[in-house]
Amino acid sequence: MTMFPTEAVAGPKAAIQVEPERATPLGDTCFIESQFPISKMSKESYTERKAVAGQTLTGLGKWWGRKPLVLCRATILGLLLPATDDPQMDREVFLRLMTMEDDGMLRRKSANIPAKELFRRLPPSERAEWFEKGSTEEAAKLKRGLEKEDREELQRRVFLSAVPDDERSRQWSAEHFPPQEGRRQGQPLMEVAVASYLNFVVANGVVVLPDFVPHGTRADRQQRVQRLFERAFPGRGIRFVDAISAHWVGGGPHCATLNQP
Repeated sequence: MTMFPTEAVAGPKAAIQVEPERATPLGDTCFIESQFPISKMSKESYTERKAVAGQTLTGLGKWWGRKPLVLCRATILGLLLPATDDPQMDREVFLRLMTMEDDGMLRRKSANIPAKELFRRLPPSERAEWFEKGSTEEAAKLKRGLEKEDREELQRRVFLSAVPDDERSRQWSAEHFPPQEGRRQGQPLMEVAVASYLNFVVANGVVVLPDFVPHGTRADRQQRVQRLFERAFPGRGIRFVDAISAHWVGGGPHCATLNQP
């Protein structure tokens, strides 16, 4: 019997209800190999960085190569969760565990959005519904008589509009990119791995490089790379490891270890 989490319960001893036989794993494929909420993670990472001294662990020391902790948590979770034949459920589970679904985002909301910001973020067609006539971004006044529930709904609507959900796949439409010579509207663009020999790790007595021969690189070309690194790092062994999974999510041996050059 295969069981997957379907609903998270808030609290210090949070429990996750499970529902049997709802989805089937896609072999050894993990969540991050099938999808990833790029837009949400970008905003979460930016928010964490903007916290400056309020960032977790900053008081213990600073390091130029440290990645946002929210991104690290999401990456680890994405590698642990299996991908199933129900991608929508996979996404819901991932976002709940990260407290990044709508309810989780609202629980983390710590202050009301000022009227000026509410006015600025609302589409022009909706401003008259919530604001007094003549309101501007510099002098925005909410309508008199708005009930508490109405004000809360406005806060909710605007707050969640700042963190839109996004659907990403391995194939994007060209309509999302500016037209360029040689590219036709509607022509699919295929995502490729961020693969480079420069994403290497220097360790005690060894240099670890990504191995691309299993994925189509000619062996003689990789041997040339090996000779270059042997000249650059005399006295160190040169080792190649298959890191293609990390390259598909924008990383590699150096990124994964945060190795300092």
